Amino acid sequence: MSNLKPVQKKRLEALTYGLLYPAFLGNMIYDIILILYGLIKPQIQQNNNVNLTWFSFSSLLFITGFYVVDYLHLYVDMNRIVPLRRKSKAYIYCDIATPLLFFLAFVFVKLGIYLPAIWCIALIPCIIMYYKSTNKKNKKNISFFKGYWIVSIIVGILYSCFFGKDFLHGEKKFDVRYLFFIVASFSTYTYYVFFFYRKRAMRSDIRFIHEKNDL
Repeated sequence: MSNLKPVQKKRLEALTYGLLYPAFLGNMIYDIILILYGLIKPQIQQNNNVNLTWFSFSSLLFITGFYVVDYLHLYVDMNRIVPLRRKSKAYIYCDIATPLLFFLAFVFVKLGIYLPAIWCIALIPCIIMYYKSTNKKNKKNISFFKGYWIVSIIVGILYSCFFGKDFLHGEKKFDVRYLFFIVASFSTYTYYVFFFYRKRAMRSDIRFIHEKNDL
């Protein structure tokens, strides 16, 4: 059971949805516009010490899209289903950790540090799995994210084996396989939010919250 007081929960929720998510999203959009202009006019990119290709720029777009989908899921779906008084400390802290990982992934790609960006993306389903598993009756949710996070971690390990030496040597060459993993993660989570969850898992969460309210 959470030991957070209602006022603390309200402040943390305001911090998460009222500050962190919008602030990070605004920063991402600003950077995307600036980088896009730099790709069109290379002298602008050089003046801003940014060295990105269209492939790495595409990665930034998909990370931002991934971020927006997660924001919609938490703010629209989960906030409607889970009232503030039923949010545990773990639930709230996971909500804070998720946008931080997204933003770190974005910043790492922008800086040309790609392997840490991959690990940030790979850890996101692990965090989501942690708080989704609080409803142990929602086996469809748990099975989906169990497969999702295991595959993500395996990919992170494989990429560390393939590109770890380049990372340690400070090389900033973008490999299209980075983009492939980011697109695959974005596609998987988008499918979950807009199709799998709403058709197969949402009702179980609603029943779970109603049962807790009846206690």
